Amino acid sequence: MTFTIQKELSDKPGFEEWYGAQRQIMRDDEILKKFVAGRDIVVHEGNLNLNSVVQVGLFRGRKLKLVYGAPAPVDYYSEELLKHYRPFIIGSILDEEHFAIGEQMGIKRIWIVDELGTGEVLGNCDIAWSRIGKVVASAHEFCKYNFGPPPEHGHDVEKVNLLLESDVDPTLPKKWGWE
Repeated sequence: MTFTIQKELSDKPGFEEWYGAQRQIMRDDEILKKFVAGRDIVVHEGNLNLNSVVQVGLFRGRKLKLVYGAPAPVDYYSEELLKHYRPFIIGSILDEEHFAIGEQMGIKRIWIVDELGTGEVLGNCDIAWSRIGKVVASAHEFCKYNFGPPPEHGHDVEKVNLLLESDVDPTLPKKWGWE
Protein backbone atom coordinates (compact mmCIF):
# COMPACT_ATOMS: atom_id res chain seq x y z
CA MET A 1 0.00 0.00 0.00
CA THR A 2 2.75 2.48 0.80
CA PHE A 3 4.27 1.84 -2.63
CA THR A 4 1.17 3.40 -4.15
CA ILE A 5 1.50 6.41 -1.87
CA GLN A 6 5.14 6.79 -2.87
CA LYS A 7 4.34 6.52 -6.56
CA GLU A 8 1.41 8.92 -6.47
CA LEU A 9 2.88 11.58 -4.21
CA SER A 10 6.63 11.53 -4.86
CA ASP A 11 6.46 14.63 -7.11
CA LYS A 12 4.68 16.77 -4.48
CA PRO A 13 6.79 19.36 -2.69
CA GLY A 14 7.66 18.24 0.84
CA PHE A 15 6.94 14.58 0.14
CA GLU A 16 10.37 13.26 1.13
CA GLU A 17 10.21 14.90 4.56
CA TRP A 18 6.61 13.86 5.16
CA TYR A 19 7.15 10.29 3.95
CA GLY A 20 10.40 9.94 5.90
CA ALA A 21 8.47 10.65 9.10
CA GLN A 22 5.73 8.17 8.12
CA ARG A 23 8.31 5.52 7.25
CA GLN A 24 9.91 5.95 10.68
CA ILE A 25 6.52 5.58 12.38
CA MET A 26 5.94 2.34 10.47
CA ARG A 27 9.47 1.06 11.23
CA ASP A 28 8.99 1.73 14.94
CA ASP A 29 5.62 -0.05 15.09
CA GLU A 30 6.10 -3.56 16.49
CA ILE A 31 2.96 -5.02 14.92
CA LEU A 32 3.78 -3.65 11.46
CA LYS A 33 7.35 -5.00 11.70
CA LYS A 34 6.00 -8.41 12.66
CA PHE A 35 3.57 -8.36 9.74
CA VAL A 36 6.29 -7.61 7.23
CA ALA A 37 8.32 -10.56 8.55
CA GLY A 38 5.26 -12.73 9.20
CA ARG A 39 3.95 -12.40 5.66
CA ASP A 40 7.03 -14.14 4.29
CA ILE A 41 6.82 -16.85 6.93
CA VAL A 42 3.15 -17.57 6.23
CA VAL A 43 3.48 -17.45 2.43
CA HIS A 44 6.73 -19.39 2.09
CA GLU A 45 6.65 -21.73 5.07
CA GLY A 46 2.90 -22.33 5.47
CA ASN A 47 3.23 -21.57 9.17
CA LEU A 48 -0.38 -20.40 9.48
CA ASN A 49 -1.66 -23.94 9.92
CA LEU A 50 0.76 -25.08 12.64
CA ASN A 51 -0.97 -23.65 15.72
CA SER A 52 -4.32 -22.67 14.26
CA VAL A 53 -7.50 -24.34 15.45
CA VAL A 54 -10.88 -25.15 13.97
CA GLN A 55 -13.79 -25.56 16.36
CA VAL A 56 -16.83 -27.42 15.08
CA GLY A 57 -19.89 -27.27 17.24
CA LEU A 58 -23.18 -25.88 18.46
CA PHE A 59 -23.64 -22.12 18.50
CA ARG A 60 -26.36 -20.03 20.10
CA GLY A 61 -26.45 -16.87 18.09
CA ARG A 62 -22.77 -16.37 17.27
CA LYS A 63 -21.54 -17.73 20.60
CA LEU A 64 -19.98 -21.18 20.84
CA LYS A 65 -21.94 -23.34 23.30
CA LEU A 66 -20.56 -26.85 22.70
CA VAL A 67 -17.53 -28.09 20.76
CA TYR A 68 -17.61 -31.38 18.86
CA GLY A 69 -14.72 -33.45 20.20
CA ALA A 70 -12.91 -34.56 17.05
CA PRO A 71 -10.15 -32.23 15.77
CA ALA A 72 -10.99 -30.68 12.43
CA PRO A 73 -8.40 -30.12 9.70
CA VAL A 74 -7.31 -26.48 9.44
CA ASP A 75 -6.60 -26.53 5.72
CA TYR A 76 -10.20 -27.16 4.59
CA TYR A 77 -12.71 -24.47 3.68
CA SER A 78 -15.23 -23.81 6.44
CA GLU A 79 -18.17 -24.59 4.15
CA GLU A 80 -16.64 -28.00 3.35
CA LEU A 81 -16.23 -28.65 7.07
CA LEU A 82 -19.88 -27.77 7.71
CA LYS A 83 -20.94 -30.38 5.14
CA HIS A 84 -18.48 -32.97 6.43
CA TYR A 85 -19.39 -32.67 10.13
CA ARG A 86 -23.13 -32.25 9.61
CA PRO A 87 -23.91 -35.99 10.02
CA PHE A 88 -21.96 -36.04 13.30
CA ILE A 89 -23.64 -32.94 14.77
CA ILE A 90 -27.21 -33.12 13.45
CA GLY A 91 -29.08 -35.84 15.28
CA SER A 92 -26.59 -36.06 18.14
CA ILE A 93 -26.10 -32.62 19.70
CA LEU A 94 -28.50 -30.69 17.47
CA ASP A 95 -31.87 -31.77 16.12
CA GLU A 96 -32.62 -31.63 12.38
CA GLU A 97 -35.50 -29.18 12.87
CA HIS A 98 -33.45 -26.75 15.01
CA PHE A 99 -36.27 -26.39 17.54
CA ALA A 100 -34.11 -24.32 19.91
CA ILE A 101 -34.32 -20.86 18.39
CA GLY A 102 -30.89 -19.44 17.64
CA GLU A 103 -29.02 -22.75 17.93
CA GLN A 104 -27.22 -24.06 14.88
CA MET A 105 -24.05 -25.73 13.74
CA GLY A 106 -20.99 -23.66 12.97
CA ILE A 107 -17.28 -23.58 12.27
CA LYS A 108 -15.06 -21.18 14.22
CA ARG A 109 -11.45 -20.58 13.27
CA ILE A 110 -8.65 -19.35 15.47
CA TRP A 111 -5.63 -18.44 13.36
CA ILE A 112 -2.29 -18.31 15.18
CA VAL A 113 1.17 -17.43 13.84
CA ASP A 114 3.73 -17.27 16.62
CA GLU A 115 5.92 -14.84 14.67
CA LEU A 116 3.10 -12.27 14.64
CA GLY A 117 3.08 -12.13 18.43
CA THR A 118 0.45 -12.95 20.97
CA GLY A 119 -3.16 -13.01 19.95
CA GLU A 120 -5.13 -14.24 17.02
CA VAL A 121 -4.03 -13.35 13.50
CA LEU A 122 -7.35 -11.69 12.62
CA GLY A 123 -7.20 -9.38 15.62
CA ASN A 124 -3.60 -8.48 14.84
CA CYS A 125 -4.53 -7.89 11.18
CA ASP A 126 -7.22 -5.48 12.31
CA ILE A 127 -4.71 -3.53 14.40
CA ALA A 128 -2.13 -3.49 11.58
CA TRP A 129 -4.77 -2.40 9.05
CA SER A 130 -5.83 0.42 11.34
CA ARG A 131 -2.24 1.60 11.68
CA ILE A 132 -1.69 1.57 7.92
CA GLY A 133 -5.00 3.42 7.66
CA LYS A 134 -3.46 6.20 9.73
CA VAL A 135 -0.67 6.50 7.16
CA VAL A 136 -3.27 6.71 4.37
CA ALA A 137 -5.21 9.33 6.34
CA SER A 138 -1.98 11.27 6.83
CA ALA A 139 -1.33 11.07 3.06
CA HIS A 140 -4.74 12.64 2.47
CA GLU A 141 -3.95 15.40 4.94
CA PHE A 142 -0.59 15.93 3.19
CA CYS A 143 -2.55 16.45 -0.05
CA LYS A 144 -4.95 18.84 1.74
CA TYR A 145 -7.95 16.47 1.59
CA ASN A 146 -10.28 16.27 4.58
CA PHE A 147 -10.23 12.52 5.16
CA GLY A 148 -10.39 12.03 8.92
CA PRO A 149 -8.68 9.29 10.88
CA PRO A 150 -9.62 5.63 10.45
CA PRO A 151 -11.25 3.81 13.37
CA GLU A 152 -8.85 2.36 15.93
CA HIS A 153 -10.28 -1.11 15.25
CA GLY A 154 -12.51 -1.22 12.23
CA HIS A 155 -13.60 -4.84 12.02
CA ASP A 156 -15.54 -7.22 14.20
CA VAL A 157 -13.30 -10.28 14.11
CA GLU A 158 -16.14 -12.48 15.37
CA LYS A 159 -17.98 -11.84 12.10
CA VAL A 160 -15.17 -13.22 9.96
CA ASN A 161 -13.81 -16.15 11.95
CA LEU A 162 -17.15 -17.95 12.20
CA LEU A 163 -19.35 -19.62 9.59
CA LEU A 164 -22.83 -20.75 10.62
CA GLU A 165 -25.34 -22.84 8.71
CA SER A 166 -27.50 -19.74 8.23
CA ASP A 167 -24.52 -17.82 6.81
CA VAL A 168 -24.32 -20.38 4.01
CA ASP A 169 -28.10 -20.51 3.50
CA PRO A 170 -29.87 -17.40 4.84
CA THR A 171 -33.27 -19.01 4.23
CA LEU A 172 -32.72 -21.58 7.01
CA PRO A 173 -34.05 -19.52 9.97
CA LYS A 174 -37.38 -19.20 8.16
CA LYS A 175 -37.40 -22.93 7.30
CA TRP A 176 -36.68 -23.73 10.95
CA GLY A 177 -39.61 -21.54 12.03
CA TRP A 178 -37.51 -18.89 13.76
CA GLU A 179 -39.08 -16.01 11.81
